[in-house]
Amino acid sequence: MGGLGQEMNRRARTAALILCAALILGVGIGALAGGLSFGSLVTTVDLSRSFAKVPVAANAAYDALDDALINAGIPPADRDAIRQGFEEGLADVEDTLDHFPSVVPMPHLGGSFEIGLPLLLVDGVRVSAGVLSDRLIRGVADLAGSPIPSPIVEVTFDEFEGAFEGSLEADVSFCSWAATTELTKRFDAWVAAVELSGGVLLAGGEVVPEITFEVPPEMDEGVLGILAALHLDGIRWSAFALVASVGFEIGPPFLRIGATVGAILPITSSTGWWEVQLGGIGGSVGMVIRF
Repeated sequence: MGGLGQEMNRRARTAALILCAALILGVGIGALAGGLSFGSLVTTVDLSRSFAKVPVAANAAYDALDDALINAGIPPADRDAIRQGFEEGLADVEDTLDHFPSVVPMPHLGGSFEIGLPLLLVDGVRVSAGVLSDRLIRGVADLAGSPIPSPIVEVTFDEFEGAFEGSLEADVSFCSWAATTELTKRFDAWVAAVELSGGVLLAGGEVVPEITFEVPPEMDEGVLGILAALHLDGIRWSAFALVASVGFEIGPPFLRIGATVGAILPITSSTGWWEVQLGGIGGSVGMVIRF
């Protein structure tokens, strides 16, 4: 009997240790809540450095234009008039940029999947991804009955009695994307929840202006110089960042409206000549299904 009692005590101690470990790790049905969401994953881009480069690119482009006008035999008086108009236009652009927000939201269409974890401090791990592109925007615009023209700009010109004539078409294609992996902690009630999350973010994008033109052969080199001065191949960005956010959900578990807002801290980044940067604010909004 003594040996049996010792064996029972040993098993009881083992069971108690297992129970304590389970309580410490927070094993429970409530902590295993996962879910799906569909909506918009929002990041931002910081254009403050890009705005500072506008006069640099504009003046370089004007110098290339002026060289082309000289080669075309445009009189100095006419070139002076063009210069005055350019300076007035550039001043208006700079004034507009001074009042324009330098941080611009990028709402990516996508969703997320969350898997529950049996931990006290962490309820789940969520993976989210989204994309935004010109094709997506054009598709939405078509469905709304307001198609976006392609090309966006189409002009012809005939200046200085035919000495400077031709046509130009301009369009733009772009793509922006974002993906996050986050650990989440949720404080859930039947019809609402508050959530804390933190993790890592990968984001990037590129804007590619598409310009075609027709000018007299002697003007080709000048127009190409203008386009080179504008660095149209340098509008891109990518970054790896830390992200932390707080979220809110309203509605029954099977279908909720959810939104998050958070801070983004870039760790490494890459950009083109225009120095577009990943912004420091992010979030999401959409419909959430809990299970």
